[in-house]
Amino acid sequence: MPDGWEKKKLEDLSEFITKGATPTTSGHAWADSGIPFLRSECVSENGFSLRGAAFICEKAHAEMSRSVIKAGDILMTITGYIGRVCMVPESIKEANINQHIARVRIKDDLVSTKYILHYLSQGTVRTNFSKINTGQAYPQLSLEQVRNTEVAMPPRREQDKIANILSTWDEAIDILNKALTLKEKRKSELAAKILSGTLRLKGYSKSWSKKKLKELGKCVRGLTYSPTNVVNDGLLVLRSSNILNGRISLEDKVFVDIEVQDQFLSKEGDILICVRNGSRNLIGKTALIPASLPKATHGAFMSVFRTKYSSYVFQLFQTELYREQVAKNLGATINSINNSDLMEFSFPFPSEDEEVQEISTRLESFDQEISALRRIRLSYQKQKQGLMQQLLSGKKRVKV
Repeated sequence: MPDGWEKKKLEDLSEFITKGATPTTSGHAWADSGIPFLRSECVSENGFSLRGAAFICEKAHAEMSRSVIKAGDILMTITGYIGRVCMVPESIKEANINQHIARVRIKDDLVSTKYILHYLSQGTVRTNFSKINTGQAYPQLSLEQVRNTEVAMPPRREQDKIANILSTWDEAIDILNKALTLKEKRKSELAAKILSGTLRLKGYSKSWSKKKLKELGKCVRGLTYSPTNVVNDGLLVLRSSNILNGRISLEDKVFVDIEVQDQFLSKEGDILICVRNGSRNLIGKTALIPASLPKATHGAFMSVFRTKYSSYVFQLFQTELYREQVAKNLGATINSINNSDLMEFSFPFPSEDEEVQEISTRLESFDQEISALRRIRLSYQKQKQGLMQQLLSGKKRVKV
């Protein structure tokens, strides 16, 4: 510990650390407007977001006064993807949270809330939380564990200087987030028009028809394997964790010692689909299999849609129409969709292959631009994390 620094528990720096609840359990219905009610997805990897928020009435909000949040509070996810943190922005005057979020409200004038936010957002803190949860089927942190989180505290002036340096990186990342949101919005608006046939490309006028997926390709079921089949090197098995932003991510890899027939091996252009998962939000998410993928297959909770129109169908799978059909076919008690139901999904479809190809190319160009922005953002985030490790440990001191 550097000279002048000390370790303190988070509870010693905060007012009472608490979490929320679900208003429907106490008899309150969801409202169309009113007080924002935040779920865990509102505490995203990229900061605060109202995407996924609901609304509750004033009466429910008053009865849940214990979990009221306001601008400047720190929020932390304590179930599922544990340890994500964000600060409630000034635009939120008052809101409430569910039981998957902890509220941390810094109380001491000698403590910088922004410094605490940066400290808690370190990868090392997230790693420590994960170690606490080793062996648990569903990761979760207790409020006691949150309260006992240790924070390395420099003097206040040094806290402010460190927070200001790291906030400069946050501002640059925020600019990228806004550019990315705008690009995604433009792409979504164009896709909604062009994939429904509302907006036609120049040179095409032939009528479209409704086609079911079973008319366009086939589903390939996933591989069932046991823990005894898992090895350090072998056949890669793709799972839901390998889908990230419509692309294949190999950060989390599982290999098995099983030989499978060629038809069950992943092919370039296959569309990987999550068809069963503990989280309903993950059902239906998709990724295109690239040519660069090593020899692989997919697990039993996944399916693959194989079609000569893979680029176009993948774009269809990003639409609201697809999400509506997924939601309609979800099991009542089990979060899953069957391949037979999936094959009945229907979409407007061009009658000319040339139009299919041109639409695909237009939308893929947006995807390439979006991917480029994500790569830049990731680079910034990694650089910031490296700087955080130096500044928040005291290995690199700032002049005050």
